[in-house]
Amino acid sequence: MRHVQALRSGCLGPSVGRKRNMDEAAVLRSAPLPRDRAVSLQWLRLVAAAMVVLYHAAVYLQIMKGSTWGTELVPGWFGAVGVGLFFALSGYLMSRIMTTTSFQDFILHRIIRIYPTFFLATILFLGLGTIAGLSPIWDWRSWTLMPSGPASYALGVEWTLVFEMMFYVFVGLLILFKKQGSAITVLIAWLLVMNLHNVYRPDDPSINLFHPFGLPFVSLNVAFAAGMLLPLVLKTHVPHPVIAILIGLNTFYIGAHFGTVPVRWGIGIGAGLIVLSLASWQYDGNLPGQRILDRIGDRGGSYTYALYLIHVPIIRMVYVQSDGQDPRFLFWLVVVVSFASSIPFGMLDNYLYRQLKKRSDRASSPVKSSLAFGFVAVFLVYSVLAGIAL
Repeated sequence: MRHVQALRSGCLGPSVGRKRNMDEAAVLRSAPLPRDRAVSLQWLRLVAAAMVVLYHAAVYLQIMKGSTWGTELVPGWFGAVGVGLFFALSGYLMSRIMTTTSFQDFILHRIIRIYPTFFLATILFLGLGTIAGLSPIWDWRSWTLMPSGPASYALGVEWTLVFEMMFYVFVGLLILFKKQGSAITVLIAWLLVMNLHNVYRPDDPSINLFHPFGLPFVSLNVAFAAGMLLPLVLKTHVPHPVIAILIGLNTFYIGAHFGTVPVRWGIGIGAGLIVLSLASWQYDGNLPGQRILDRIGDRGGSYTYALYLIHVPIIRMVYVQSDGQDPRFLFWLVVVVSFASSIPFGMLDNYLYRQLKKRSDRASSPVKSSLAFGFVAVFLVYSVLAGIAL
């Protein structure tokens, strides 16, 4: 579903702990961050996820129940900033992954990180959503997570995963052609081209489904590019996290006065700086209950992909089944149910990833190459054909 205007559509739409499932965790182990910095990034994932959940709970409360209580409580920029932080985190982690893994492993790890849990969440919602009376949308194009233009997405968040997959293919090609050393030049060039495109063909704030040929130039990509570029150029003199947050907020607020594109640029640059600062600065204190807080942040951060996939279906199913309830009760109910449900689903997500990654790592080199090259080729050909067809 297309989301609500201007700032609300400005974007939209996660300590190295035990049994961490993500490729990102592997990166933190291979090029270790101090534990407190790794935990900081996990907490940032959790905060970003909470912002997106609160945003959607408020927006769907208005759409489905006619109540503005949630949208009056939750700032309209929560969703945009939450997704921007996720994108910037991906960019930052790609700046580390690209120098520590092969093209084949990178692409295969990305595929098994994204697709299996996504397929499972979609299948579950098609069944449960039908029982709840929502008539979930079936569109085969949405299952590809490839640039398709105006496809229909059952979970309501898949369009952001299309951006993710495009970015992973981009980084994979850098690795394939051994251009990691030229990443700074490539990223700056991408940002310049994006800027020119945004000047002459500004983003339409009313849509979040983009033409395949225009997808690389949408200003939502700034968060990816900034998250990846800043760690490569700011080796020293990284601002303190508090200063980074203040700078990030100001770039956002300044952009907010000039329209959708400047807002997205402000969020992207600010998010990239916040991620870099949290990854670079070491906290020397010891808060009461530090170990418990670290454990909550680490576990919660590792469940955020699952939370991201399931929260909109949960919100919609609860709202459609609830008549005559206090909107305030419904709002907090869907937030609690979303987070509670993400724990078992996140544990399953982690388990699936670990098992599939083991199988992938044990596969022979020819099999890995065939799968990785095949996926990238299909992604590129599909994107071109989809763009021609529109």
